[in-house]
Amino acid sequence: MRIYRQIFVTFCLAFGLLWQPNADAAEAKPKKKTVAQKAPMTADQIIKAMDRNMVYGSRRTIAIMKIHKRGRTRVKKMKSYSKGQDTSYSEFLSPARDKGVKYLKIGSNLWMYLPSAEKVVKISGHMLRQSMMGSDFSYEDMLESQAMRTHYKSRVEKSETCGKYQCYVIELKQRKPGQTYPKRRFWVTKKNFVPMRSEMYAASGRLLKVMTFSAIKVYDGRYYPTKMRMMNKLKRGTWTEIVMSDIAFKVKLPGQIFSLRNLQRE
Repeated sequence: MRIYRQIFVTFCLAFGLLWQPNADAAEAKPKKKTVAQKAPMTADQIIKAMDRNMVYGSRRTIAIMKIHKRGRTRVKKMKSYSKGQDTSYSEFLSPARDKGVKYLKIGSNLWMYLPSAEKVVKISGHMLRQSMMGSDFSYEDMLESQAMRTHYKSRVEKSETCGKYQCYVIELKQRKPGQTYPKRRFWVTKKNFVPMRSEMYAASGRLLKVMTFSAIKVYDGRYYPTKMRMMNKLKRGTWTEIVMSDIAFKVKLPGQIFSLRNLQRE
């Protein structure tokens, strides 16, 4: 989910007033202690705190993608390299029919390499709404980290329990018509600012997709969910789960990884 700004906390100070009912009294009543009260966090501040926990300079990982449909589960394995939130390279390692399929994301641009055709295809327009590798994720889902910063306005809807965590519930609504998901809701833990759940809605208010996050692990003082599951609420009995393993942060990545030329290398 993703939206980057510096976080700051605002405090409200309440001062006690000295009251002397009798000017000739031998002792005045003691001055009330100054009490510092922490102002409730705004949606903007919560999102910024979440980004500080989740955003990384660089990352390398191996992931397993499980696609469940009609009672059957297909398993795919891939490796990925990421720089920040808007630059990434992914390559499928198995099964055999998907081996060598690669994706390159730079900002709002997405390319795919098909080894069977030895061809690089830029995914744009109506293609962005298609399923990625037969999963419940669309290509458009991969490109939204930057768009959400400017295309949605946010507010804290309420606080509630999500599993075993106390969470803020953040509502986002599109500023102008045209977004794939006109409305979104996020559940973010109050303690460590980890996303736990995301809901995506149509303009009519109908729930389209639900994504949950789990298997939280600590990396260099940051709390990071290593499992995510996407459920398409328009289809019955379907979900896609991505489980990350062998994760390394702050790794040195050669610049040529994130290039069109690298997509075509065997």
